[in-house]
Order: sequence, then C-alpha cells, then structure tokens
Amino acid sequence: MGNRRKRKKQPNPIFAGVLFVTVVLIIAGVSIVVEKFKPSEEAADLYKYYGVAANSDEVAVYLNQEQSGVQAKYFEDELYVKLAFLQEIDQKFYWDVNEEILIYTTPTEVIKANEGEGAFMSTSKTEPGYVIVRNEEDCVYVNIKFAELYTNMSHTEYTGGDGPARVQIWTEKHDLTVADGKNNPVVRTGESIKADVVEELANGAKFTILSENGEWSYVLTENGHRGYIRTKEIGAKEIIADAGTYKTPNYTNITSDEKICMVWHQVTNQTANERLLSMMSGTKGINVISPTWFSLSDAKGNFTSLASETYVNDAHNVLGCQVWALIDDFARDSDGKSYVSQVLPYTSKRENLINQLMISARTYGFDGINVDFELITQAISQDYMQFLRELSAECRKAGIVLSIDNYVPMPYNKYYGRAEQGVLADYVIVMGYDEHMAGSETAGSVASLSFVENGITGTLEEVPAEKVINAVPFYTRIWTETSEQYAQDGDTIVEDAINGNYAIGSEAVPMGTALDKVSENGAEKIWLEDVGQYYAEYTSGNSTVRIWLEEEKSMEEKMKLVSEYELAGVAGWKLGLEDSSIWDVIGKYLK
Repeated sequence: MGNRRKRKKQPNPIFAGVLFVTVVLIIAGVSIVVEKFKPSEEAADLYKYYGVAANSDEVAVYLNQEQSGVQAKYFEDELYVKLAFLQEIDQKFYWDVNEEILIYTTPTEVIKANEGEGAFMSTSKTEPGYVIVRNEEDCVYVNIKFAELYTNMSHTEYTGGDGPARVQIWTEKHDLTVADGKNNPVVRTGESIKADVVEELANGAKFTILSENGEWSYVLTENGHRGYIRTKEIGAKEIIADAGTYKTPNYTNITSDEKICMVWHQVTNQTANERLLSMMSGTKGINVISPTWFSLSDAKGNFTSLASETYVNDAHNVLGCQVWALIDDFARDSDGKSYVSQVLPYTSKRENLINQLMISARTYGFDGINVDFELITQAISQDYMQFLRELSAECRKAGIVLSIDNYVPMPYNKYYGRAEQGVLADYVIVMGYDEHMAGSETAGSVASLSFVENGITGTLEEVPAEKVINAVPFYTRIWTETSEQYAQDGDTIVEDAINGNYAIGSEAVPMGTALDKVSENGAEKIWLEDVGQYYAEYTSGNSTVRIWLEEEKSMEEKMKLVSEYELAGVAGWKLGLEDSSIWDVIGKYLK
C-alpha cells in the first residue's frame, strides 16, 4: 500500500462567523462600558448656564444658597442691583415713580436719593462718590454699596475668568465650610460625570461647600463659579465662622404701663370740643381719648383741623387722659376719587401731610396720632406703607404715640401690611365691628363673637399681642324687612324665592335706644350663645324688625377675649353711644 496524504482540516465557516461577531460584540461592549464611565470633557456654555446674555453688562446673582438669575448690572464699573430684587431682601426700599426718588426709611430717619444723582438727603446731604439710583429702560437699579449701608447685605464680585460676571450676596448669618480639592476635581453643571464642565480645579484648590448630598457636593469656587463635584474629591475641611456685621434696626415703641381704655370722640365742629367734660362725666377707666380732628381735604396733602388746645389741657389736667388725634381719609374730590389715592404716591405730598401733623402736635400738645385711613386700595398699598414708615420715624423722634386703625383681617384687605405695622406702630387697633353695615342685603350682628375673635386671632398672626387693641361697638343696628309691595323708592330689594322679595334697611343707634325699642314693643330677648348677643324681633306696621343687641352681657363676652388673648386694651366707637353699665364690665377685664 502506498502512503496516504493527510487532508488538511478546513475551518468551519459557521464557527468563524460566530467568533468574529463575538469579538466585535466584546469590543463594542467594552467601548460602551468605557464610554459610560468616561467623564465628559465638554465645557459648559457659561453664559447659558448662568442665564446671562453673551458679552453684556448683566451680572448673575446668587442670594445666599440660591441662584436668583440676572438681577444686577454694571454701569461705569459700579455694580447695581435691580430694585425689585432688593425689595425682596428689604421692603423698606421704596421707589417714588412719580417724582423719581429712592427712599429708605430707618426707625428715625428718611434717606432720599434722586434718580441719576450722587447725593442723598438725610440729616445732612451726603456725597457717596457714586450715582445711587438709575432708571434704565423702566428698570430701577440701586448701587449695591448704598444698599449695604442700611441692610444686612454683604457681597463678593467675580469678574475674572470664563463666563459672565457673577456676584454672591449674603443676607443671612452663615458659617462657611471651606475645603481643599484633591485628584484634580472638576466642577460640573449637574450631579453626573456626564454633566458639562464649569471649571477644572487643581489639587489643593480652595472652594466653599454649600451643600452635600451623598456622592455629590454643591460648591462655590474661588473664581465665583458654582457647580457640583464628587464628594470623594473633597479633601481637608475647615469651618470659618461668619464675620458679617448684621444690623437689626431698633424700632423703639411707646408702651403704656396700664392697659389702654380708649374712646373715639366724634368731633364735627369746634362746639363739639366744648362738650368733652360733660360727655366724659358718666364714664369710668378711660385713659385715652381720640378726637376726630383731622381729615384730608385736597390732593396736596392738606387737611382740615378742629384741634383745640383747651381740649388737650382739659383731657390732661381734668380727666388724666392722653389725647391721640385722629386723621381720616374719607374725603373725595368732585369726581369721587379719594384724596388719599392722590396724596400718598407722591413724596412731596406725604411730606406736606406729615409736617403739618407734627406742627399740630407741637402746637396743641396732644400725645399721639391715630391713623384712620379706610380707603386704601391695593394699588396704593405700598405708598400707604411708606407713609406709615415716614410718619413713624417722625413720631418716634418726637415721642408721640402712633396708632393705626385696621379692618378685621380678610383675604381682600391683607395688603394693609399688618406685620410691618406691628413693627412701626406703638399700637395696632382692630375695628371689630361693621360685620353687617349700612347697605347690607342681609340683616345681622354688628359684631358677633366669632367675628370679633377672628379679627383678634387674625391680627395676632402678624402683630404682637402687647400692641393689639380691640375696638368694640357702642352701637347696634335696627334692621327692618318690608314686603316688596310696601317698599319705598330707593329701598334695597332682596330677592327671596321662598318667602317673597322684601326691602331691607337699617339704622345705627346707641345701645340704650335699641334696648328701649325692644322694651317698648314687648319683644322677647333671646340669648344666642354662638353669637354672644341677645336677639329680638317684632312687627311694626308692614315690617319685621330685627335687632342684635349690644349691652352689658355682650360686652363682657368681647372683653373676655381681650383678657384671654392678653391684648394691650380696648377702644370704643364712639363716646356717647354707650350704656353706662358697660364701664364696670370693661374695667373688670382691664385690671
């Protein structure tokens, strides 16, 4: 047999194909894994990151720990912040849009700066060396140096390096954690190694840790960039105590050693002043009288006056009472527009009003001013608050009591700014009446117990109890409901599908008058526990008469609230309408 040649084994084409695919897949998989764990080297668009227009003078602002967006701008190398942003920090920065004046009010001083000028007026005119306020394209900017003179603000500017200018503003006390970087930490736009790069740091670079969240920490670099680094790249840490000088304005107040028992005395002419002693003869325990002497009378900040030096002397020397002169805003012009809405938005007019009030205080020697502005709308609410700031500064310097009358708190009158009133004023008075008033389409109590208590508790949410005075009514309303067929022209008609339409009307009367009406008509008084008042009704001709009585027992229920909530005292509207029996009740709860 001859020799046999061995056949060379041919590779299996199927196997080879599988092997090739496997190798490719392994390479691809490795590439995917490598790519997945490979940190991004993509640089962030820092203008977009900070929300600043490229190559502009705008400045990205950080307030405490949070980014606030573009709230500042450079003008002639001076940093200015937007007034709206500044007012979120301190609402006492006020802009008079009509006269273009920036105002900041301290407890005893009103500091003013005209738009575009480098001077501000206070006790003495001061030149700070920079323009204080600018109005650019209907956006008001305030030099940050000026803002720092009166607030707890401190700031650091960052203008170098990549990206737009940035500023860090602190308004809160803050201890800082400063750390060293290790392993060349990278600051990123988000908590991911795939997030874009904000800044690359060298080993040992310092940065401030703003917050730590497990694997990632939020930091502020020495170049003023904010972003995220991996926590494992943080080295040694050091706590640096806050060295800021935080100012808390000292709003001193005049506080009585005894509970306030005040009455408003409605004075409509000079003759009414002469009746003070006779009207007070049957009262007990009153230590403050508030005569309604002043009323805004034009759009320039002038007011009518019925003030009397003799009245003040009698109140002081005969009655032993303080006098808090009242000013109201009830007057309107021929078009029906309130004068107060035409006065308060103008600095010059507010100054005129306040100066005249202070001159009157010096002339007549009264002890306080009671502000009874009831026509304030939301449109002028900030102007109203500025008026109170400026008036409070003058009252504080002169040693005059400032009290402010307020409606029972409701969502629709929240803009009256009770919280700030509670700082500025010596006393905040809740007018705990007119729950149902003239023109109401529903008969009801002038001051039910729940209405009064809600007024107190709502005010106490914003004002300290030692400054709150609750005002009670010395009157009630006699309500008449008359079938529509007997209605008179001009009557308010209430539609009632069940009982038939009827006309409704009311008359405000003294306590005693209402009690006499009930007695004369033989009506039964029914005590309403939830209302805290006696209720009575009777028929008179074609009308049903309803009365929620104010008398000794209802007054006691209200005074219990004054005592329970430890308020500063009570006020009554108005002197002469009360029944003599209430004075012992009031005195009992003011001891």
